[in-house]
Amino acid sequence: MVSIRHVTPLARQVHALVTAGSLDAATKLLPQETPYPPADAPMTSGALERQSTAATSA
Repeated sequence: MVSIRHVTPLARQVHALVTAGSLDAATKLLPQETPYPPADAPMTSGALERQSTAATSA
């Protein structure tokens, strides 16, 4: 863990945008997610690339 941040105001803003039907605007406010490989996956760039590709394909 790098930091802890209070996100209630952001969550309320995202909720309001979703409720109003502004999904694109709400999505732009969300943090970028970092996919992590399963615990039993080898830590190689190829494994990370396959994990990233699988996550975007799903």
